[in-house]
Amino acid sequence: MRLGLTGATGFVGSEVHRQALRRGWEIVALTRSDSHPESVGSTPTTLVRGDLTDPDGCRGVFRDVDAILHCANAIQGEPDHLAAVNITGTQTVIGEFEGSSRVRSLGVISTAAVYDDRSHRQMREVDGIEAPSSTRSHTRLVADRMIRAAGGFALRPHFVVGPGDTHVLPTAAALARHLAPGAVHSFIDVRDLAEFVVQMTARRVGSGRAFHVSGPNPAGWDAVLGAIGVAGPSIRCDDSHVGEPTARQLSLLNVEHTYDDSSARSLTGFVPSRDPSSPDAAYLRWYRSTLPRSVTPTSGS
Repeated sequence: MRLGLTGATGFVGSEVHRQALRRGWEIVALTRSDSHPESVGSTPTTLVRGDLTDPDGCRGVFRDVDAILHCANAIQGEPDHLAAVNITGTQTVIGEFEGSSRVRSLGVISTAAVYDDRSHRQMREVDGIEAPSSTRSHTRLVADRMIRAAGGFALRPHFVVGPGDTHVLPTAAALARHLAPGAVHSFIDVRDLAEFVVQMTARRVGSGRAFHVSGPNPAGWDAVLGAIGVAGPSIRCDDSHVGEPTARQLSLLNVEHTYDDSSARSLTGFVPSRDPSSPDAAYLRWYRSTLPRSVTPTSGS
């Protein structure tokens, strides 16, 4: 398998890169910076410099691959930047897919944030109402729909955690006193997410469908934050350095969001096993080395 990969230096893309290499795949990684995936070294990876927001500059980069995985996205910045990366960038990827007679599989890492703000309890893909409330999530929904309209697949995780996470658990830890102890969510370890996407690609899925992907069991904030030794919503912590959360953040963090991923499991045969409420050593090392001291508990653990 020869894989075209965007976002190879990012949180999810770098793990996809590692797992694809373990399978013996050759990789063409499109990157706009001088940085490169940790796992490149002497491995069969070709680095190509290019910016997805410049379609002409990327033309032909994936002409000789068997599959394309689009892991690049923007989650911060002004609306114009979000649209350029998430929409124009996806158009560039689709242009590469449609311009090659060799590529047989196309996939994108999307998000469950494309749905409305209501509570979701073990929601199936067919029951979801696509109505994102933020510009970021709207642009990612547009990308999701574009990939599926081109015949590709979209994976929609909720909270992605694990080694490399600088967003989900750091934000939750900083906002611990604002969290509802009873709210449960679908979490997925980035390593399990990468396994899902690699298996989908190996099977050359091209259904035009979206799939939920989740970890073994839904979990609450006390269990997930407590597992890495930082304050959960039932524990006092020093958060004087943290501003007030936005209404969007509170909705996302404090309303149940759990998702039925039986379709993805059935298609791939993969059963995720990494539970954020019972993490492994690599997971613990990452968070304990990266979370600021200001979010550690003042009492309890």
